[in-house]
Amino acid sequence: MGNLALNYTQKMKKVHPEWSVGNYPLDERDKDWANVFDWSTQGNHGTATAITPRHGLGADGKKTAPLFGTGSVVDLYSAGFAADMSLTELSVAAWIRVLDNGVWGDSTVRRILTIGAHATTNVILLEKTATANTLRAAYVGGSTTDSVSPTFYEALGKTAWIHFGMTVSVVDDALICYLNGVQSGSTQTGIGTWSGAMLSTICVIGAANSSALTPWSGWIQHVGVWNETLSAADFAYMYKTAG
Repeated sequence: MGNLALNYTQKMKKVHPEWSVGNYPLDERDKDWANVFDWSTQGNHGTATAITPRHGLGADGKKTAPLFGTGSVVDLYSAGFAADMSLTELSVAAWIRVLDNGVWGDSTVRRILTIGAHATTNVILLEKTATANTLRAAYVGGSTTDSVSPTFYEALGKTAWIHFGMTVSVVDDALICYLNGVQSGSTQTGIGTWSGAMLSTICVIGAANSSALTPWSGWIQHVGVWNETLSAADFAYMYKTAG
């Protein structure tokens, strides 16, 4: 990964700002933590519950990152976010790190990002699945699921920051998953038809809903949401410029 000329938050702002719905570094200070700041021009700020702020160094080795666990959630929903978001042409990305190797090995679903109209029939998600060492990026439209489930293995006793995301295009009939800056798995087609407006309770970071169902266990940082499909070069840039 390359040398930092700008800090990573500023670099994230350079990734198609004209399409950005939200850019969330998640590096708020303790006294500000309830208010999660959106660094995009849209100003779609969020609110946090039960997060441990500034818990350790983030993916860039400079900015701090919050710890997520039981009860933790960042609520992104607002009228502005819903108006800016596209549910048919989109990209999402996040830096993630698990608490320990036990998280990879367990059979617990742990959600990273959820945006949807219904929890099971019309939803966009990034998560760790119930299968050990397996992530999943999924788009469910009209009960039709398209997903990619990359596996990731780490040395015993060590955990690393991982960059994880996807693009979805109904027009191009394609879902593409990216892990650490490169495409993971094959391009998925047969994208389902979305139905319904975004639901206020399932527009969150670090859980499946605003009640903190299936919370993440570890750290999340630099979550990005766009209302268009980013390129492979964009995902490579977000990974390579982190540190």
